[in-house]
Amino acid sequence: GNVAPTSRARLDLLFGSAPAHALQGLAEFSHVWVLFVFHDNGNKAIKALVPPPRLDGETQGLFATRTPHRPNPIGLSLCR
Repeated sequence: GNVAPTSRARLDLLFGSAPAHALQGLAEFSHVWVLFVFHDNGNKAIKALVPPPRLDGETQGLFATRTPHRPNPIGLSLCR
């Protein structure tokens, strides 16, 4: 299911002089993959095991979770 079905976001696209051309045809799809940078996570203390909210305190490896605290700051979301 959806993690946050009513959440909303705003994307600022920063590229080239003709962003409309890059978005041409996108409206024909129901979803889009968005790659982003966790720009404000700090990465001060990365733990290999983290407790995701839905597991009631059980831990998982950080790459199996949505934690922003990663050795790399790259994120990926499927958006409608």
